[in-house]
Amino acid sequence: MAKDIAEVRHEIARLARDKKKRFVRHSPSSPCVWQPLTVINPETDLPFTAERAWKYIAELAEMGHPMDEVVLRKPPGEVAYEMKVELATNVPPLYIKFQIKGGNIHGRSFHYSSQ
Repeated sequence: MAKDIAEVRHEIARLARDKKKRFVRHSPSSPCVWQPLTVINPETDLPFTAERAWKYIAELAEMGHPMDEVVLRKPPGEVAYEMKVELATNVPPLYIKFQIKGGNIHGRSFHYSSQ
């Protein structure tokens, strides 16, 4: 990754916790599948809320959960971060993808992985 990973994780956690700095916007040039309400939170056995999804991302970043930097096809050449999280043995992994752009965090994916 271009930046120091500790700095990136700190920035992710800070932005994900700030309601004024997080966005989810779908467009043809920047598609997203942000569906926290379809993912069961194993801590509560209830679906994630939008608020809890962002806090979970912050927690994962702080805990050092594995994360990959990826180059997007839409928009071409932009960078995003991906995480795959094993929530329970009987469900597909949770797939999370987000971008840091313009001092904000943009949610791109939060759903069960199809892979």
